[in-house]
Amino acid sequence: MDKIFCIGSNKTGTTSLTNALQILGYSVCPEYLMFNQNSKYFYNQSIGNYSQLFRLVDIYDAFEDRPWNHSDFYKKLDENFKNSKFILTIRNTDNWINSYRRWSKKINLKGGWFYPLVSNICYGVDDFLNNEDIMRMKYEQRNQEIINYFKDTNKLLILDFEESQNWDNLCDFLKKPIPSQNFPHLNKTK
Repeated sequence: MDKIFCIGSNKTGTTSLTNALQILGYSVCPEYLMFNQNSKYFYNQSIGNYSQLFRLVDIYDAFEDRPWNHSDFYKKLDENFKNSKFILTIRNTDNWINSYRRWSKKINLKGGWFYPLVSNICYGVDDFLNNEDIMRMKYEQRNQEIINYFKDTNKLLILDFEESQNWDNLCDFLKKPIPSQNFPHLNKTK
């Protein structure tokens, strides 16, 4: 089975996509492995030691959220797992920034042990949430870099759940039949 890497930024529908992949029968690498304070995955990735992460790829079918969606890690994943598929979830930049900030307050993201590490790895600053210009630039720049990197391949699917939320594109991309149940829409901000 081909591996699937969901490389969209947080707050672009990644939780909905994870649930959709599970409905389609894929085993998704659990987030708790990454967010355990004793986890070395974030640190090892930041210094270019990918061996632990690559061992997880042998165990699971699909991967989303941190650190799989960090910076240009998709290039390393593509180089090491040649038959993989990549899914970039996107949304309107202003909506993404607003959602990210609401979510950050809700879960006290800045109080998390991994916030400074993620801020530096993904945004190149110590506190990305207090710099909208950096957030905007990095988000838009990274999305375009991903699109350019996979241009002229059949490895990338771009999903914008603000535009359309159904099974058609995902199932076509993964060569899976469309399930009878509705496409999931989780963590929608009211």
